[in-house]
Amino acid sequence: MENTSITYMFALDPTNTLVHVSDAERNELYKCPGCKEKMVPAKGNLRSHHFRHNNSTCSYETYLHNAAKNAFYNAFNIAKANSLPIRLQLSRQVTCSNPKNAFIQERPACSSMVEANYNLIDLFNYAELEKRDNRTGLTPDVLLFNAETHKYCYFEICVTHACSQDKIDSGIPIIEINIFGEEDIQFVKNLDFSIDDYRVTVHNFSVTPITQDLCSKGKCQSGNDEYEVWALSTSGRLNQTIELFNNLSVDVLSASNCWPININEEEKHRLIKQVTFSQDPKNMYSNCLKCIYATSWFDGQVYCSIKSSQIGYVEAKQCKDYRATNE
Repeated sequence: MENTSITYMFALDPTNTLVHVSDAERNELYKCPGCKEKMVPAKGNLRSHHFRHNNSTCSYETYLHNAAKNAFYNAFNIAKANSLPIRLQLSRQVTCSNPKNAFIQERPACSSMVEANYNLIDLFNYAELEKRDNRTGLTPDVLLFNAETHKYCYFEICVTHACSQDKIDSGIPIIEINIFGEEDIQFVKNLDFSIDDYRVTVHNFSVTPITQDLCSKGKCQSGNDEYEVWALSTSGRLNQTIELFNNLSVDVLSASNCWPININEEEKHRLIKQVTFSQDPKNMYSNCLKCIYATSWFDGQVYCSIKSSQIGYVEAKQCKDYRATNE
């Protein structure tokens, strides 16, 4: 049965060009993109303008499918003739090439996804409607190809059935547009497709990743991470400052005296102990962190196994049991 609640806004003119009812002429001949039967523009004053036909077997799904692929085919040829762009926006991974990237801990290397914009007119110079691809034996809704580069692309319309697996498995790049109603036909005609749009799915597109210096451009994902920076003063006391990763140079990061503020205490003990040895290699200062009896560090104190208590790390200067390790 014909669904009388459905409004048909598009029809094909004698040149098989898809026409919106607002552009239709009353005396022109039109046919349905789905059933190919005659359609008449109804442009009265009581109802919204639409095309009317009396074919009760017309499938609305078929109408949408054929209207959408004709819309793209016609729009592609108009864009080609007038050197207009057809935008396809994909995503490209950009990984940081800054040397500081090697010091980022407990997270992947700095990377981000950015837009990768392509003009389909630059990539493909011909379009064929329901043209069999002799290389694969498949027939896409619209076949795009470049006669010089021999590159191909399938443009597929999905109303109720998604792109077939054999087309996806062919390895041919595919742009699949999901059509939910007649308003999506206008979306197709706008020739602006982004993978961020819920109606757009792409298959077999490979976007080459690139590397850039993200850190020096202020885009570093770890830029606002807080780092502890430790130094041994001339009196043998440890001094700590907190710095943002963005503000640390490669030289500072390479000195093995700074680390993320949120590391566990066991690891912090190992690293601070390492700082005391690296910055006082001749053992000029007695420091509990160097003692064989120091087993842990917490907030400026070490646990002394011989005294069975937490003590300040500088107490080694007066401790008769102090025994420095050789590490």
